[in-house]
Amino acid sequence: MNKRENSPVRLEAMNLLAQREHSRRELWDKLRKHFPDCADGEVDAVVSELGREGLQSDARFVESFIHGRVRKGQGPARIHLELQQRGVADELIVEGLSGFDWYHLARQVRQKKFGDEPVRDYRQRAKIGRFLQYRGFGSDEINACLAQSDG
Repeated sequence: MNKRENSPVRLEAMNLLAQREHSRRELWDKLRKHFPDCADGEVDAVVSELGREGLQSDARFVESFIHGRVRKGQGPARIHLELQQRGVADELIVEGLSGFDWYHLARQVRQKKFGDEPVRDYRQRAKIGRFLQYRGFGSDEINACLAQSDG
């Protein structure tokens, strides 16, 4: 049996992972905050060990995170930025984001907020565009969404 098996750091990490998926950096940051007097090496070892055991996975975290944000109607740019802030590698982010129809999601988000009515004027068009941009959609998705809604 590993001496870290019942360490307080490992038990806290397991509790955090039982609540939801965490990126490696998120988990490390939370453990350092919870155990400020603990050596960085011990936290590193616990997080690495959990990764080797498959209990912590950035790939699983990315999948879970993206699905949650898509359900909230957020676009790829915003999701990408949030994942970067959580310390996830760009390759995992790009791979995770590639499986979605962002044009379709942009249309759904627009429809939910503004309805199906055609865009009447420039002000309304700009308002919808700013809203979708804030949500994290790119100009291609926004323009396609607006072009489809033009009467």
